[in-house]
Amino acid sequence: MSWWDTAPAFVLVISILLLPGALIALAAGARGASVIAAAPALGVGLVGLSGIAGGLLGIRWTLWWVGVCAVVVILLSWVFGRYVGPRGPRQRFVSQWPGLIGLISGAVFAAAVIGQQLKFAIDRPDHIAQRYDNVFHLNAVRYILESDNASTLTLGRMLLPTNTVAIYPSAWHSIVALITDGAGLEIPVASNVMNIAVAAVVWPLSCMFLSSVVFGARWFPLAVTGVLSTCFAAFPLALFDWGPLFPNLLSYAALPVAIGYVAALCRLSQPTGMSVGGLAIGLVGGCAALGTAQPNGLVALMAFFIPMGLWAWIRWFKGQSGSRTKRSILTQVAVLIGSAGAIVLAWYALLLGYDDRDPFTTGGAALGEALTGTASSTETTWMLAAAILIGVVVLIRQPRWAWILGCFAVAAALYVVVASEPRGPVRMTLTGAWYQDAPRLAALLPLVSVMVAVAGLVWLVDRSAALVGALRGTPAWLGKVASVVVGAAVVGVLIPSAFSDGMEASTQKVSKAFSFDPKYTDILTLDERTLIARLPDLVGKGSVIGVNPWNGGALAYSYTGIKVSQYHMTDPDKVLALVAQSADEANAGSAVCVRARELGIDYVLDFGSDYLLDFDNAFLYPAFDDAGDSKYTLVDQVGAAKLFKLGNCFEVSDQ
Repeated sequence: MSWWDTAPAFVLVISILLLPGALIALAAGARGASVIAAAPALGVGLVGLSGIAGGLLGIRWTLWWVGVCAVVVILLSWVFGRYVGPRGPRQRFVSQWPGLIGLISGAVFAAAVIGQQLKFAIDRPDHIAQRYDNVFHLNAVRYILESDNASTLTLGRMLLPTNTVAIYPSAWHSIVALITDGAGLEIPVASNVMNIAVAAVVWPLSCMFLSSVVFGARWFPLAVTGVLSTCFAAFPLALFDWGPLFPNLLSYAALPVAIGYVAALCRLSQPTGMSVGGLAIGLVGGCAALGTAQPNGLVALMAFFIPMGLWAWIRWFKGQSGSRTKRSILTQVAVLIGSAGAIVLAWYALLLGYDDRDPFTTGGAALGEALTGTASSTETTWMLAAAILIGVVVLIRQPRWAWILGCFAVAAALYVVVASEPRGPVRMTLTGAWYQDAPRLAALLPLVSVMVAVAGLVWLVDRSAALVGALRGTPAWLGKVASVVVGAAVVGVLIPSAFSDGMEASTQKVSKAFSFDPKYTDILTLDERTLIARLPDLVGKGSVIGVNPWNGGALAYSYTGIKVSQYHMTDPDKVLALVAQSADEANAGSAVCVRARELGIDYVLDFGSDYLLDFDNAFLYPAFDDAGDSKYTLVDQVGAAKLFKLGNCFEVSDQ
């Protein structure tokens, strides 16, 4: 399969992400560039909520159901946008064009650069990330297709089938399932199409939405934001290699939109022309996207709300200086304390009990990475670093944007703590919601770094135009020309940062994660994939295949829909552990064979003992991955990959 063959799938996923979200934004009162920029995040939120609603109502997961939910949400958005709170002044249509030009130019550049990086890194559309988390993610997509249920409340049943509620955020998997079904693709191909769309389209557009909210829908802030979104190794590229954290990729890509709506509701933004009701709809949609994609995004939103909410409260408190009463002061203090208490309670509720990752650098080095945009990178891109540092200086001198510097400080502090602080209660409290995982927190830095850099560059361009316009005898139009010329020059100077040695090294690293070269195949070899493709013709309908999930065998479920004994690298239960230990030497009627028949295991997929990770649990399956001299019956073999039938566990009459 070539990348050209995936064109219909790209059209489908862009339609899923953009069309309903744009209609929701329009109905809520958005206009101009912000409609397009907010659309993907709102589309993700719609998909996540549609999955939950469909699961509760017992409705099959299809594009038609998403369409029905879209109609309902669009109507609600129109009602809230029109009738809940007054709307602000709107730009005339002609004045929206500069912003649209900036948005389109920035979005096209970002899509081309990031899309090409990932096309090179993934190589072929059917390649998979040879990493731990991908086994679960690809199998979870198959589970949605088999169960017709895409609810976040029940996706975890794939691993916990007896649970009534088994929460696992499902938005990413739900959209991949729609692509798989709608475009008729294999799940790995649909997964790659989805991830490229998220990294190359959703992420840049979301950044441009936040930029338009903060700096106005002008051509330069939007265009330079699009360029800057391509210049960081920590996001989105790093999450294709580490994990891979595809749900985090989706959640963080939508995060700037949620931040933008918070800024607008806190009156930290430029006028949006939207009512409070319309902004609230946008925030709910953004939070739905974060919560149903990966709650790490929600925790990040809470962290960033601390400086945003505090700055908004300070401005509000100062604005009441002439009319303060004892009652109003108590009310304002109560709001501050109540908000802080709610954040603390939610923060502790979302802490996770992972405490197995050690620091790897000093605090000073980690802070330097944050200030220069080099987290998860091997090289410093000096123009990018200069843009960030200019932004820091400007923000220190510009109180109206102080909250942006506060968000940058929060992200930098979290990264410094996870990178340098020893394991203990401080590190757990501050970073436990992110599994104390440095790449997850490093991936937040590009978002705030982009905004810091844009703030500095916007000031630079505006100041240059003002200086030209202030010259005696200068016509007014010359200042506008100077703004365009200086802005274009700044964009041109930054473009090479997207092609720096650091970005090239990061792309090469991702390419190894997706490679089927024997040096890098940590999960699946080409021979193993070939044997998996033959399984539907070899394995009886309704059978279960015994697999060791640590050597890639569990992916047979994702590729074929045939059930396997385990869908991810979890601990086997006692019954499965007994079968996995000794089924290869058992005889018909023995306790082991009886247990195998109870589990429905009729076949064994032997992919050998080359495990993804040499953890103790990987060695618990000798009967599934060392069956060369067993009593099994060999059914098929491709290279070292073998499929056996448990002939030794069947009576003659059963075979």
